[in-house]
Amino acid sequence: MATLADLQTKTDAAIAAFESGNYATASTLAQSALLIIATTPDTQFDGGDQIRFDRQGATMALQSIVRTCNQRRAVANGPVLERPIEYRRG
Repeated sequence: MATLADLQTKTDAAIAAFESGNYATASTLAQSALLIIATTPDTQFDGGDQIRFDRQGATMALQSIVRTCNQRRAVANGPVLERPIEYRRG
């Protein structure tokens, strides 16, 4: 099972990828972090400390990140152009 350190590592890497313009990697890492959040149960410790995740907020943030990544990737790659292809024999 993933640890909180794994979650922090994925989150930090996703932020770094996003800021460097590597949107595909940022999206993948963000989804991975969300999977860790989804599969890690909320926990309460003996001293009263607890770990609780805002899964709905994380999902909304991920959707926003993926949308932004897709938009920025499309802008970086330029418009998709359709051109007819003509084949000729020698």
